[in-house]
Amino acid sequence: MTALAPADAATWLLSQVTEAELQHFVVRTARLLGWRVFHPRFSVGSDTGWPDLAMCSPEQQRMVFAELKREGRTPTRTRSVNGRLRQGQDSWLRTLAEAGQEVYWWMPSDRADLVEILQHGPRPDMPCLARLRDFLGEASG
Repeated sequence: MTALAPADAATWLLSQVTEAELQHFVVRTARLLGWRVFHPRFSVGSDTGWPDLAMCSPEQQRMVFAELKREGRTPTRTRSVNGRLRQGQDSWLRTLAEAGQEVYWWMPSDRADLVEILQHGPRPDMPCLARLRDFLGEASG
C-alpha cells in the first residue's frame, strides 16, 4: 500500500466530511460564538432552494445565510424540468445577496474562513466569497 502525499491525504480527508458533519461543525461553532441558528429540518411545502442555515448575531448586528456542501459539490441551479421552471439554490442565494444579506457557500475546506467570518466578518480575498461570486455569475449567464 502506497502512502498518499500530504496534500493528497488532506484532499481525501476533506472529501470524506459529510454535509451533516459540516453542518454540525458550523452550528456548534456559531452557537459557541453567540449566534442564534435556524435550520429548516423539513422542507415539505417550502420554497425550493432555501439555504441550509440562517444565523443571527444580535451582538454583531449581522444576519448570515449559509449553503453547505460536501467538498467539491455545488448548489443546485434553476433549470427547466418537463417544461416547468424549477428554482435552484442559486435563486435564493442571489435574492438574499441582492437584498444586502451576507450569503455564503461553505465546504469543509472553508472551516477556518467560516470561523473568522462568524467572529469578525469576511475578508474580500476569502476563497468562499470568490467561489460564490463565480457561481452566481455563471448561474445568471
